[in-house]
Amino acid sequence: MKATNSDQLILQTYRNYHDQLVRFICRKVNDHNDAHDIAQDVFVRLIEYPAKIQEENARNLVFTVASNLINDYLRHLYVKNDVHSQIMATANSISDDTENNIIGRDLARLEDNKLATMPRQRRTIYRMRIHEGKSSQEIACALNISRRTAENHFYIGLNQMREYFRACV
Repeated sequence: MKATNSDQLILQTYRNYHDQLVRFICRKVNDHNDAHDIAQDVFVRLIEYPAKIQEENARNLVFTVASNLINDYLRHLYVKNDVHSQIMATANSISDDTENNIIGRDLARLEDNKLATMPRQRRTIYRMRIHEGKSSQEIACALNISRRTAENHFYIGLNQMREYFRACV
């Protein structure tokens, strides 16, 4: 199989900008491993859309795609942190008195009812994350799926659960 001009250009772009790109991303996300993942995603996007890259725009395209992926990553991170804070605030506010125990059982029953309507994989991921405290990476390894797929299923399930609880309350 012969490499096309766009393949050669993408390879050359990778060689020219990969290290610089990782440093740029790392400054924005403050995590070297995630910076490498995002940089890899940048070049995957270029491979998926080879017609968009030209020698004159290669650097700008790489950093524009990276900026968009960084924004997606940070938005996702902020939502994740917000969800975690809300869950922890809710968990910390539940006391041992009888009324709160009854409310807790009712909420658990409502949660189970909503979980029963979710697709099996989303339900499994939600339970592993919320009830077992597993990370997205641990869930992905256990279910043999990508980390992003695990995260997407969890956040969709979490949003469905929030909407359901809002409607119930």
